Formats: sequence, structure tokens, C-alpha cells
Amino acid sequence: MEAKRLAEAQSIIRALYHLHFEPSQRPEAEALAADLDLALPRMMRTLHQPGLPAPVALYLPATPVADDEPAPLHTLLRAFADDLLALRSAAKPAGWRWDEAPAWFRQGYLDYLALATLEPEVRDEVIEQCRDLVRAQPELIEADETDFRLLDDQVGGLVLVAFFHFHWGRYAGLQLLESPEPTLTAAMEAVFGLTPPQIHEVCFSYLFSPFHEH
Repeated sequence: MEAKRLAEAQSIIRALYHLHFEPSQRPEAEALAADLDLALPRMMRTLHQPGLPAPVALYLPATPVADDEPAPLHTLLRAFADDLLALRSAAKPAGWRWDEAPAWFRQGYLDYLALATLEPEVRDEVIEQCRDLVRAQPELIEADETDFRLLDDQVGGLVLVAFFHFHWGRYAGLQLLESPEPTLTAAMEAVFGLTPPQIHEVCFSYLFSPFHEH
């Protein structure tokens, strides 16, 4: 079981590198990934849930992780992705940085990536449950001209980031991350051609469409 977990984590880490680095940067990124492959067994033994940001509660294990147990795979991936996205944005010559992004985007993007550790049907169910929460409480996601205003950064953030990738394609998050614009809001306007209120309108039209299966 431990070998399987390590193999899964290594595969996901390699996929993240290929998604978040341009081809010209991949040799260096792959060298770093190889180093991480060597370090991963130690990481799996020493990283534990209590010291890491918790993924969205809908799929976080209900029971605490014992000190002698490895972190859940999605928790490990979430922590790793946080570092990777910070490095990726810092490599830009100009533009907003990962640690400057609003909490809803960071939480949502990390949880979206962490879902890669789940079976596709479970991943889709988690996203759909979050969508149902927003349908039941539309006030969870609001927007003005400067940004989105969320009552729950994890649930609302996951819904928004998942929608970005559904509506604008698998590289939507990467395009935002690579934008030279000074803020995430400016990046959304440049990449998507829409302001936060306009994105909100498109997203909610999708969420409440009678043709949306849920």
C-alpha cells in the first residue's frame, strides 16, 4: 500500500510539473522532480495533517492522522502544490505573485489540484457537492469590480476554479498564473476578457442552468 501511495504521488508530482512549467523550463523542473522523488518517502513519513492546511472538508478524513502515519495523499499534494505554484509565479519577470492572490483563489486552486488524487467519479462528486452548496446559498459567492467576495473560501473557491477550467479549458489556471498583470483580477480580465461580476454571471448561469445535470 505504501509503495502504491508513493507511486501515485510521484506520478501526480510529475504531472504537475509538466502542467505548470513551459517546455523550455522542463529540464530544470524535471531535475527538481527527480530530487523530490528521492525525498518523497521521507516526506510521506514526516508530513502530517495537523501541521498542513486542510483540504476542503468534504473529503478530508474525519479522524486525525497519528504521528506515525503518513499524511493523506491529497494533503501532501496540496502542500506540495502550494510551494510549486509559488515558485512558478516567482519565475515570471513581472506580474502578480501566488502569495498575493486572494484566499479564495489559493484555496480553490490547491483543492482543485488535490482532487487529482481521487477517483474521477469521487472528484466529480466532491465538486458537485460544493456546487450544490452554492446553489442552496448563492450568497456564498458574490462579486464586485475589484474581486470576488466569498463567505467560504474553500467551497466557493473550488467551485470558481473548477468552473474556470471547465469553461475556459484545462490551462485556465496556468494562464492566470503566468499573466504579467499586476493583480489576479487584472489577469482574469486579460485572460478571460471579463470582470469578476461578469464571470459571476456566466458561472451562475451555468450552475442554475436547467440543462446542468446534478
